[in-house]
Amino acid sequence: MKPRRKMKTYEGNILIDSSNYEQWNEKLKDCEKITGGLYIYSQAKLDNLKSVGGYLYIYSQAKLEAPELKSVGGYLSIYSQAKLEAPELKSVGGDLYINSQAKLEAPELKSVGGYLYINSQAKLDNLKSVRGYLYINSQAKLEAPELKSVGGDLYINSRISEKLIKQLYFHNSKKTWYINDQQSEWIYSKLGKFTYEINAVEFPKGLFDKVRKNELSAKEVFAIENTEQRRIAYERMDKIKMKDLKTKVLSNGREGKYPVRVVEITFDEYDEPFRYLNCFCPSSSREYFIETTSNDWRTAKMSSFGLDENIKFDKEW
Repeated sequence: MKPRRKMKTYEGNILIDSSNYEQWNEKLKDCEKITGGLYIYSQAKLDNLKSVGGYLYIYSQAKLEAPELKSVGGYLSIYSQAKLEAPELKSVGGDLYINSQAKLEAPELKSVGGYLYINSQAKLDNLKSVRGYLYINSQAKLEAPELKSVGGDLYINSRISEKLIKQLYFHNSKKTWYINDQQSEWIYSKLGKFTYEINAVEFPKGLFDKVRKNELSAKEVFAIENTEQRRIAYERMDKIKMKDLKTKVLSNGREGKYPVRVVEITFDEYDEPFRYLNCFCPSSSREYFIETTSNDWRTAKMSSFGLDENIKFDKEW
């Protein structure tokens, strides 16, 4: 019987950056296994590498070409504009993070032992199982037509295909789901443990449906008690509906480039009018209607911060 060839191994951790990548590329050209972690901040081409026992981190504009890499024992994290080309990668033992504008091409990856976080783009044609939570955030894109089993909760905050969301639901209907307003209409009719969000703000199902479909009148929008829910509903509302309101401006001014005012809105069904500080956040430019009891916008603003009305703002950041 022919003896098994011993795998060429590097014991310990390795950090490859712009100051040493040429030396490491040469030193590791025949290496097949790294027992520790591999941290890459530059370019690396490791043609014979088959396994990393610890973590694999690829940062910034780094790129790792590892055509024979089959397994990562710990976490696999790809950040910023980093790219990993690993056509033979089949398993990640820990969490898999794909962040910012990073890109992962791993057509043979079948399992993730921990969480799967997608904050960028990932094409995982053969991925079948995620043992931990599944996070798909913001404008992230996930192509995983074979994915069925998810061990933890599902956070779907970026639109995925109707085919994939149906597949995930059929195999994980008893899990806890967090979904936003970008999904297929199909999922909103399903029963289960769902939490519904619009722009990271949580809504009860009935209000969620009305806000995303723009079915609320202006009166109904301003009657929403939760400030963040009211802000989102107002942002989504067709502003022409404001014409239906009986409004009275009690005080107005400017702060920098933004107008600020106190408005009173009267509804026939209520004995007392609704009074709001109508202002803008200087950092995000978001428009708010904040409930107040004051007639003066300066006093209303102080109160909104829980401050004494005599405090003066010199400049906002």
